[in-house]
Amino acid sequence: MQYAFQDYDNLYLVMDLLTGGDLRYHISRHKRFSEEQTSNNIFNKKMKKGFFVACIVLGLEYIHNNRVIHRDIKPENLVLDERGKFLF
Repeated sequence: MQYAFQDYDNLYLVMDLLTGGDLRYHISRHKRFSEEQTSNNIFNKKMKKGFFVACIVLGLEYIHNNRVIHRDIKPENLVLDERGKFLF
């Protein structure tokens, strides 16, 4: 996120352009993810299974440790970049 500002009715968040879509889009499109889709190719086979979950947990841990309260965590708010990496 680059900037955040608000007026009386709305909160505006200015982010970089993320062309990977959000997690809800990918869930509705694929229904089920293969091991290849959920992995980062630098990891060995045993570590690949939980890659999406690990990314989400690490992101939540980061915002928690920085005292950020996010009251609307859902697939639509988990945004991926063009390489499939999560950005909160």
